[in-house]
Amino acid sequence: MPTYAGKLPNKIMPFIREHVHGSQTNVLAIVTFGNRNFDHALAELCFLLSENHFCIKGAAALVCEHAFSQKIATGHPDTKDFKQIA
Repeated sequence: MPTYAGKLPNKIMPFIREHVHGSQTNVLAIVTFGNRNFDHALAELCFLLSENHFCIKGAAALVCEHAFSQKIATGHPDTKDFKQIA
């Protein structure tokens, strides 16, 4: 899930609440962010998935190139990012 201003995109959350359901299905919660902190987005996603009956087995916030600009956070993830992830 992408992160905007440190939160999940509010336009997509109703769709997820209504259409994405598990039955204690294992899931990895992942948010992406570029050039800004992910703040509470990962916690929001974990809550949303738990609320929809998923069993969260792991969670990560991963840096990536910014969605709106090729000039912000370009080249990510890079070698340094992968070392930090490891």
